[in-house]
Amino acid sequence: MSVCYIPAGNITDDSADILVNTVNEVGVAGKGVALAFRNRWPAIMRPYKAACASGRLRAGGCLLFPLPGPEDAILPLFGAPRQRFWAALATKANWRDPSRIGWIETGLAELARLARDAGARSVAIPPPGCGNGGLDWKTVEPLVLDALRGFDLRIYAAGNGG
Repeated sequence: MSVCYIPAGNITDDSADILVNTVNEVGVAGKGVALAFRNRWPAIMRPYKAACASGRLRAGGCLLFPLPGPEDAILPLFGAPRQRFWAALATKANWRDPSRIGWIETGLAELARLARDAGARSVAIPPPGCGNGGLDWKTVEPLVLDALRGFDLRIYAAGNGG
């Protein structure tokens, strides 16, 4: 496993197998990382909102969705293209509320399980629950590193996640 900290840049431009979108459980993507995902892939809003409305996505949970479009598949040297995913990591209940460390822990555990099940090798993630969520990256960082050990990990703009 390798860990790379990326101080600036747009996570939606990353080539990782899984791109993590920090979200809430009410289906609002109006700021930060969630807005960047919504702007890059407007089609992701429909399955995200449906998962929120049905109760499949709750704070402290995580769901994987295929990234839309053939340009988002990984093109291996040999064999068929592999599907890339975006992970809806629910770090908040309502977009107005702060994140909770317990939600980060359970969400990261679910993300790791889903990533392993999908055969992912790499994950790009913002600091979950930090920034708009109000948590301290010094508290969250060890949780991220522990939960996602075994994956090549790229952490975007430490301290600025949802």
